Amino acid sequence: FTDGCDSLQGLSIQEKLRQKHGDLITIVYATLYLLVVMGIFNLIMAIFLDTVLVERVARELKDIGVRTEEDEGLIAHVIASLASGERLHSEAFDFCHRLCSGLTGENSKMKNAMATWGPPPA
Repeated sequence: FTDGCDSLQGLSIQEKLRQKHGDLITIVYATLYLLVVMGIFNLIMAIFLDTVLVERVARELKDIGVRTEEDEGLIAHVIASLASGERLHSEAFDFCHRLCSGLTGENSKMKNAMATWGPPPA
C-alpha cells in the first residue's frame, strides 16, 4: 500500500492498474488505503488510551490503600474512645461524619445520633 512500486518507465503500480482496469480500481485502492491507515491510527489510539486508563486505575488503587491505612487508625481510635466513654477529637469526629454521610446520606438517624458524640469543646 505504500509508494515505491514503480515500473521502469516511472509509472506507479496504481497508475498501471488504472490504465489497465479503469477508474474503479483507483477508487477501490484509495478506499482500502484509507481503511488501513485509519485502522493503524485506531490501534495506536487504543493502545494509548489503555495505557492511560491502566495508570489511572493503579493510581486510584494506591490512593485507596493509603486512605485505608489512615482510616484503620481512625477507626481504632473511634472504637477506643467510644468504649472508654471519651468524647471524640475533631479529626475522628470528621472521619465519622464523612463515613456516615457517605453510607447513609445527609439526613439520617446515624448522623443525628453521631451529633451527641460531638467533638470536644474548643
